[in-house]
Formats: sequence, C-alpha cells, structure tokens
Amino acid sequence: MTTPTTYSQDAAVTALTNDRDTVMAALTESPPNRQTPYPVVYNPLGDDPMTLLDIVAHVIMWDEINLAVLTEARAGRAHWSLRTPWENPQAASALNAGGIVAGRLLTADLVIDRFLSVRAATIATIEQTPPEQWSAPLPFSCPGDDRSLAGLCGYVNTPQSDHTGAYTYRHTVIHLGTT
Repeated sequence: MTTPTTYSQDAAVTALTNDRDTVMAALTESPPNRQTPYPVVYNPLGDDPMTLLDIVAHVIMWDEINLAVLTEARAGRAHWSLRTPWENPQAASALNAGGIVAGRLLTADLVIDRFLSVRAATIATIEQTPPEQWSAPLPFSCPGDDRSLAGLCGYVNTPQSDHTGAYTYRHTVIHLGTT
C-alpha cells in the first residue's frame, strides 16, 4: 500500500464526515434490512453476499479499532492492532468476518445507533486533539512514513483494499463504489 497523505485535522474530519454521510444517504435511500444483498464493489467477505447493514457493521468495527488506536496514541501508547502479528491480511480477514458476524446479531436500529456513536466519537477525538499533538512525533514505533499522530491516524484510516492511498478516511466509498 502507498503511504497515505498526512491530513490536517480539518481535512481528516471533512473526509471522514463526507464518507460516513455517504452511508447515511444509502441507508435513507434503501431502508436497512438483513435480506437484500447490496451491490458491494469491494467485498471484504469475498463472494459471500453482503447487505448494506453488513457494510455498516464492517465500517463500525474498523472505526472502533481506529478510534482506540487514536485514543491510545494520544496517551503515548501503541494499540494492539499496530503490532506485527496483527498487520497481515489473515488477521484483517478474521477481523472483517468477526465484525460483520457481530453486526448480524444486532437489530438494524442498534447497528445504526452504534455507527452514529462511533462516528461522533471519532470526529470529536480528532477535533479535540491539540494541534501540536496532531503533528508531533509519537513516542513509539508505528507503521507508515509519517510517525506523527496525523500520520498514524491516516495510516489506520486507509482501507486495506486501497493500494493507492487515495481513499484515506473514505472507507465506505471504497466498498460502495461511490466517490
């Protein structure tokens, strides 16, 4: 994967907000249900059909991990997901499957509530990070070329399927095929 461009806090919040608004628009256009397969451009489950709620559950799971990465990094600690055993396609596939299965066990209302909560918490955490902390070097080793909080946040918010680094903070559009 190409190293993503480091975003300013405002640009990160804007990209993240716009991307998650894409999901909200899709949920409004297609009332969520568990039966209707959704046209997914990049399917994290391979050939297993997915619904729009499955995509939402998938994005939530990664957003929760990324929020924890950001929270831990702000406290000067590396999150478990940054350790070498977790930085591989097999671990990512297992997390993808587990996040979607967990979402399938919840009602649509609970999935959407969780999505909105995590979205708000992630945006607030980025916005409330002191600017000097956003750009300062981290006190631990982390992947990517930019070893600041901004660089780490960009790294974990770039979907694994984005080999260009063009979709940083734009997780849903890579799955839904919108821009």
